[in-house]
This record gives sequence, C-alpha cells and structure tokens, in this order.
Amino acid sequence: MDSITERIRRSLTLKVILSIVLLTSVVLGLVGTTLFARISAGIKEEKVDSAISEAVYTIYFAQTRLLASSRTDSELQRTAKEIVNSQAIGSDISSREIILVRGLQNIDPEVPIDAVSNKISLTSITNSLREKVASTSNISWEIVNTKYASGKLVPSVAVGEEIQVSKSGTYEMYVLFSLEPQLKALDLIKNYLWLTGFVLLILITFVTWLTLRQILEPIRNVAATAEKLTTGALDLRLDIQSKDEIGRLGQSFNDMARRSEEHTSELQ
Repeated sequence: MDSITERIRRSLTLKVILSIVLLTSVVLGLVGTTLFARISAGIKEEKVDSAISEAVYTIYFAQTRLLASSRTDSELQRTAKEIVNSQAIGSDISSREIILVRGLQNIDPEVPIDAVSNKISLTSITNSLREKVASTSNISWEIVNTKYASGKLVPSVAVGEEIQVSKSGTYEMYVLFSLEPQLKALDLIKNYLWLTGFVLLILITFVTWLTLRQILEPIRNVAATAEKLTTGALDLRLDIQSKDEIGRLGQSFNDMARRSEEHTSELQ
C-alpha cells in the first residue's frame, strides 16, 4: 500500500488520471441517477394514467351489468363472478386482476357478491387505499403487491371505486394492473445506463492518458536532459519538433544550455 501511495505521489500522470476517473465517476453517477429517476417516473406515470382510463370503463361496465342482473339473488351472484372472471386478463406480458369486495361499512349485505380473480388475496388491497375509496366518490389508486395463492407477489397499480348494487349495498371494485413489464424495461434501461457510463469512463480515461502522454513526454525529456547537464554534459540539446508552448519551452532550455556552455568555455 505504501509503495502504491509513493508511486502516485511521484507520478503526475497517475495523479491526473485518478482525479479524472474520480470526478468523471461522480458526474456520470449523478447524471445517470437523475436520468433514470426521470425515465422511471415517466414510465410509471404513463402506466398509471392508462390504468385509470381502463379501470374507469371496467368499473362502469361492471356497475351497469350488476344493476341489470339484480332480479334474483343467484343471478346477481353469478353475474358478479362472471364480471370478475371475464374482466381479468392473465398474461406474461400484461396482466389485470379484479377484486370485488363489500364496502368497509357494508358488513352484512343481503346478497353477498364478493369475488376475486385467479384466487388473489384480498390483502392485495391496502387499508389506506380502501379508506381513500370509501372517503371519496372519485377513482383512487395506489401501488400495491398483488398476492397470489402460490405466494407470488406482483407489483401492480390498483385502481378502485365504490359501486352501488341493489340487494348488496355498497361494494368496492378494484382493478389491478401488473407493473412487471414496466419494471423489466426499467431494469434493462438501468443496465444500459451502467454499461454506457462504464464505457464513457474507459474512453475518458484513455483520452486523458493519451493527452498527458503528449504533454508530459517532452517535459520528461527536458527533465532528463537537465539532469545530464548537471553532470557536465553541456553539449546536450533537445530535439525541437513543434512550435507550441512545449516547443518554446524546449527552445528556451536549449538557449540556456548553450549560454551555460559558452560561459563555461570562457571561464576555462
């Protein structure tokens, strides 16, 4: 460890490259995190908007069918199950589940029509969402985990609203839209951002090394020649190949070496 620290202290190239790598990593990390957060928020917001639009139609359709099928108790219960099963969509790409549950104040309905699709748990709907649905006449939504009988948890957008059913009273209907496709897309985007950041870091480090090599190589030559001059080799000169700042530095060094040589010759 001490040898590495000493090597860094003695090497300007290593100091600059380490500084560039550190600063670039911090900047890329901040930019990548901010960009991913904005992309994530945009994708989730779009999913929520589409879920609400679709849920409004689904709940309205269910309310209409239930009102039209309230002539007998058995018909009402059968219609409730048909609605739940027909409106649920099972797919690896995009799934939608339905929960029809009695309202918080509707403890003992005359005709119970509680139903769920694909045997999902009623606890998929949080108490906070149920309270929001019970306290407003508008659509309410929340990010939840859809809980299946197998124990599988699926992140979902749950959209719910109260409906009124003859003989059954106030019920809550929830439509749960899976977020798995969006989360998989976000994971893919995150991986690409990490890969892009790593490639940029490598490229910036390589470009920095090339630039430092072009700048420091002539300076190393000046330093090496200066050390030889101190041993008495006053006839040494630098090979000047450019007219930029480095070239002017080399020319000034050659002028100094020539004057030192002439002065030494005069003294001898």
